[in-house]
Amino acid sequence: MVTEVAAILDALVDCAPPVIASVATARARCIAATMTGLRVLDYFGVEAEPRPVWIECYNPAWVAWAREHPGAGPPSEADHAELAGRGGKVLAIGPQALTPDGWPGHLIIAAGALAVDLDAQQFTRQDAGIALPPAIAFAWPEYPEPVAYKIDGCVLIYRPLDNDGWRTGVDVKRAGDHVFRWVAGQIIRAMRHQLAGTPATSAPFAEVDPA
Repeated sequence: MVTEVAAILDALVDCAPPVIASVATARARCIAATMTGLRVLDYFGVEAEPRPVWIECYNPAWVAWAREHPGAGPPSEADHAELAGRGGKVLAIGPQALTPDGWPGHLIIAAGALAVDLDAQQFTRQDAGIALPPAIAFAWPEYPEPVAYKIDGCVLIYRPLDNDGWRTGVDVKRAGDHVFRWVAGQIIRAMRHQLAGTPATSAPFAEVDPA
């Protein structure tokens, strides 16, 4: 059953982003993507739930520096100067309180010990050397312990966030409207087609960072 769920999540990662992008207007759309993904997974009989997290994303230059200084702890002022010279950058989202401008956290889907981030694309920063795929699926077997993954030279860390401010978002209230239903339907059609020709054992997940 785990292998079957993994294959379904893999198909979701492949099929959902282009359909969501065709109707989305905001760069950050994790709530809308998550609510849509939950509807799709329910169709396929996968038990899943939304999970709020906060994000740290380290670019390849920072990752290279960290590997050269194992066990160094938080960077000192001199370390930060060296990192700046090497182009080392880190992007962090949350944790903060709900603000008038929105909810400063990130929302993903949890399905048992597996998880899906259908809006990883929002963290791409080409000027900082951070280039992430539109969506990723990964294992999170020891939740609520944070998990770190190496993706395209970057290290992306997910940490549990105790903030349910996302539930007040407009995309939660709109989750049953015709646009969401249409998007979910298009994703389901694409996934059914892909799953029909994909072995249930093929589900490439993000590479766990050994560090």
